Amino acid sequence: MKTLRMFTILLISSSSWLFCQSPQWLNFYGKPHIYSIAIENATTCWSATPLGLVKMDISTKSAEFLTTRNSALPDNRVNSIAIDSKNVKWIATAHELLSIDGTTWKIYNKLNSPFKANNVNAIIIDKQGNKWIGTDSGLFKLNGSEWTVYNTQNSKLPSDYINALASDSKGNIWIGSYGGLTKYDGTNWSTFNKTNSQIVSNSIQTVAVDNNYVLWVGTSSGLSSFDGSSWTTYKTDNCQIPANSISAISVDENNNKWIATYSGLAKFDGKLWSIYKSTNSKLPDNFIISTFIDAQNTLWVGTYSGLVKFDGNDFSSFDFSNSPLSNNYIHCVVEDNKGIKWIATGGGGLVQFDNNNWTVYTTSNSSIPNNNIQSIAIDKDNNKWLATYGGGAVKFDGTNWSIYNTSNSSLPDVYVQSVAVDSKGTLWFATSKGLASFDGKSWNVFTAANSSLPNNYCIVVKVDKNDCKWISASGGGLVKLDGNKWTVYNTTNLSLPDDFVTAFSEDPKDGVKWIGTRAGLVKFDGNSSYTYNSSNSALPDDLINDVLADENGVKWIGTDKGLVRFNNSQWQIFDVSNSGISSNIVSSVSIDSKGNKWLGSSGSGISVFKEGGILMNLAKEEVKVHDNMLLQNYPNPFNPSTTISFELKTDAFVTVKIYNITGQEIAVIADGNPMKAGYQKLNFIAANLPSGIYIYKLEVKGENNSSFVSNKKMLLVK
Repeated sequence: MKTLRMFTILLISSSSWLFCQSPQWLNFYGKPHIYSIAIENATTCWSATPLGLVKMDISTKSAEFLTTRNSALPDNRVNSIAIDSKNVKWIATAHELLSIDGTTWKIYNKLNSPFKANNVNAIIIDKQGNKWIGTDSGLFKLNGSEWTVYNTQNSKLPSDYINALASDSKGNIWIGSYGGLTKYDGTNWSTFNKTNSQIVSNSIQTVAVDNNYVLWVGTSSGLSSFDGSSWTTYKTDNCQIPANSISAISVDENNNKWIATYSGLAKFDGKLWSIYKSTNSKLPDNFIISTFIDAQNTLWVGTYSGLVKFDGNDFSSFDFSNSPLSNNYIHCVVEDNKGIKWIATGGGGLVQFDNNNWTVYTTSNSSIPNNNIQSIAIDKDNNKWLATYGGGAVKFDGTNWSIYNTSNSSLPDVYVQSVAVDSKGTLWFATSKGLASFDGKSWNVFTAANSSLPNNYCIVVKVDKNDCKWISASGGGLVKLDGNKWTVYNTTNLSLPDDFVTAFSEDPKDGVKWIGTRAGLVKFDGNSSYTYNSSNSALPDDLINDVLADENGVKWIGTDKGLVRFNNSQWQIFDVSNSGISSNIVSSVSIDSKGNKWLGSSGSGISVFKEGGILMNLAKEEVKVHDNMLLQNYPNPFNPSTTISFELKTDAFVTVKIYNITGQEIAVIADGNPMKAGYQKLNFIAANLPSGIYIYKLEVKGENNSSFVSNKKMLLVK
């Protein structure tokens, strides 16, 4: 019999847990993915994560996050890091290459160099000190200040999507792409693929060269080795390797190969395999992303659940989290009638948060059948209904779990994408095999065969104020069920820009429907529709992940390029460059009873936001600010007044000045004023100024003559 084992952790036990300390923004995250690892002088470990770059003192284990808020990083998602012989750190984000030489940052992008890419996948430094950068737009070489670009147009690269890089002692560069493995000796190109060699797959994910100059190639379909003349293949069906998808390979001084897979870590000495998993070691996760061997022959392992070090005998983990969130993929956050938040994660189960205490429910400590929770609905009795991807539907009353699947109910599929509850208490489930309703006693199942559903693959189900059900059918548009009447809206009869509907919300003020698609946001008043996209509006992205209209009719829109606020006339974008949000990818949006916005992300946890300050009793002691920071004014655009807010790390003397676009000083709203550490705000009234762009500048003089200067733009519209 399974015993329910719940653990509760107090958020107030450590103020250092708070990653973003602004009263307007607060971030919660669990152990981050470790995409890449580098060790500097045996004293400092650098880790690339989706939450920023982590700098850890190896001896003290104290860690510091470098993010867009406190560094020159343009994005918090850091894909890769390498350190050259001069201890310069080379860092790859999605679109930029950066270097840190002590405290000096340099940024390389399409504005100041030939470097341009939609995504950076790998960095290596060869024995001559050249930097090689693999991207989805080709291969880039940086020799001092000289750039060379290689792609399918000007070289014999088989693909522009470069996944992996390695260099050998002869100066050859080995390049892994979706077109196979390519060798470049500085003049000649040679490609090995399934057509001309015995390599196991053309989809190359990682490359390494061992101490005997044997090449090891990790692919999506197995491991291959090449000794210069012959190939050997290692797969789950002919050896003990735990999975065929290989994410990283490192070679230690004893020529052991350490192989990262999506199902554990493998050590191969040439004859024997040793397999390490969470079940037989202290690995926190079986999903291994990266590996690194340092100068002391210590193995460092990056997992989906943080950083691990292996000294040859035992694993030790390093916790960079600031909350007990079991997974940083957040599908939704729902508040029950007691103000408790329920969080659906993509692999970490169900999380309960009462603003101070956390409880995590997973398959290992509860009766929950699957840890991938897609959606949550709360009924009038405060029961929590969960849509799980692979475990069916779940009801949780706070003590007891009830599981509904294809074996014990009429639920048509265990892959449930969404759940909603109507005013009568009937549950509606969107599944991969149709729409199901359950009134507590009987089930009804609607499919393309017995209803007007265009197909059976239902993704989203929502209920409006008139109890109409709105269902998104994959590639089939949006379906409305009003009693027994079905209406299908698609690209042919509603001017939907795309038949793949991703989100739906009803404006509580006027009943207008807002529909998210992959090609923009649609406003539908019941008769006509209008589409907002990145071409005709300030929407930063056409892919709409979620949309929610608040009680004032303001639309909050989650995109892959930030959170968008739209009040029917003005747009405002919140991203990592101008706010405290942890990630530009906003996968879900919800609003609690106090007006706080809860924003889910894909790998970066939860961001909480409220204009003017979050309303949550998070701690009894004063929350400490880690860095000075100037925040974006609000509202912006404004007329005629706006609030300028900022954070002070310590007590300081503050000056805030306003300039026009030509640099002329317009106003002084603080002139060396003494202010206390923490969150501060000042009001600016521009009643006598013309419309236009203005600059506000913050100058801080703190302890030990420390100084901080920052400025931002704001727009006055009359």
